[in-house]
Amino acid sequence: MVRGSRIANQITSAPIDKVEISAAARSAAANDGGPDESVFHPSEVTNVSVAGGGVKAVVDERTPSYHIVHNPADSKANSEGMVAMPNVNITDELVGMSQARTMFEANPAMLRAEDEMAGTLLDSTL
Repeated sequence: MVRGSRIANQITSAPIDKVEISAAARSAAANDGGPDESVFHPSEVTNVSVAGGGVKAVVDERTPSYHIVHNPADSKANSEGMVAMPNVNITDELVGMSQARTMFEANPAMLRAEDEMAGTLLDSTL
């Protein structure tokens, strides 16, 4: 779900005067956009070990959550053509989705192999 959200919002831009940036970068911003214009803040999922076994997924905001790019064609760009874009790399997202699919498919295969091994072990002891 987090990865899909990042992919869907990868081109969501915002005026640079609507995001938290340094004073020097802010001085270059001059945009009259409404207060609802803000850049998408992508999330990161981190797997954390749980006492007693298992894993817990922790979702946090990606840092930095955006970067400033030159895109004068964007309607939210300032007079210098600068706009804030989410910190999302589509290549990393697609590779990550492929890895997740492969791991998901490997889980039932591992369970089947374990079941076959246990059955073979029981057959040999009888």
